[in-house]
Amino acid sequence: MMKNLNHIKIVFCYILIFSLSSRLYGQFISGTVHELDTQSVKEPVEFVNVYWSGTYHGTITDSTGRFMIEKSGENENRLVFSYVGYINDTVIINTNQQDLDIILSRRQELKEVAISKSLGGSYISGMNPIQTEVITKAGLQRFPCCNLSESFENSATIDAGYSDALTGARYIKMLGLAGIYSQIMFENIPFLRGLESSVGLNYVPGPWMESIQISKEASSVVNGYESTTGQINLEYFKPQESDPLFVNLFINSAGWAENNIRSAVKFNDKWNSMILAHASTMQNRIDRNKDTLMDMPMSSQLNAFNR
Repeated sequence: MMKNLNHIKIVFCYILIFSLSSRLYGQFISGTVHELDTQSVKEPVEFVNVYWSGTYHGTITDSTGRFMIEKSGENENRLVFSYVGYINDTVIINTNQQDLDIILSRRQELKEVAISKSLGGSYISGMNPIQTEVITKAGLQRFPCCNLSESFENSATIDAGYSDALTGARYIKMLGLAGIYSQIMFENIPFLRGLESSVGLNYVPGPWMESIQISKEASSVVNGYESTTGQINLEYFKPQESDPLFVNLFINSAGWAENNIRSAVKFNDKWNSMILAHASTMQNRIDRNKDTLMDMPMSSQLNAFNR
């Protein structure tokens, strides 16, 4: 009798252990997450978020795409798989389902969209802490025959006029004061100083300039003490950014003719060269009011510049 009782205890223990082990084994769901490459070959996906829907109970896949998650509640039967760049997938787990094989699909990403806007003839620079008006090449192109002295017609800061009717030299005024109180620079190097300040504005052809920056008042002490009313900085076209060949021809009814040429050559990644040439002439004697005094001076000008 005692021996039979021991056999019953042993059988009962086996049944209890088997039921507990099967119950514990049924509380865990495992599996692997893959994606299909271009040859339809399965590739494991790591760090995929795996969680029960509507809960904060979850895990992530390892470097081989494997995961294991515990099922702790009766309502946990919808398993969600999510990862950046892939479409989320939700799987309904059956009672006897233990090992899963999940394949995620990549999202269909649209191509990037580039939004650009062309600059106007002039604008106030928002990148410079000092208030600076920039005249772009679009603004300079409105004056096809212009030189530096004729490039400020749309600027409220600078006034331009004729200082010498005999030679046609022009002057500028910034904030109401003569040009000698403003500093003119060529790519941040002092330019048109001394004797050049009277006629030098006519020697800078407009098609050579890429942009002009105008800063009011004493904008900086970096470039010297000459900017009492402000600074005018000229930017010429750069060899590495210019077109291989640019030709500009102009002639008007009065007989003024002008020709500008820019030619850039790139030798290698470190060496570039550029030639800029200008020729202009006015040979007509114009006297509209018949007072024996010409309305415009006769002139011829040649410029050449290599950088």
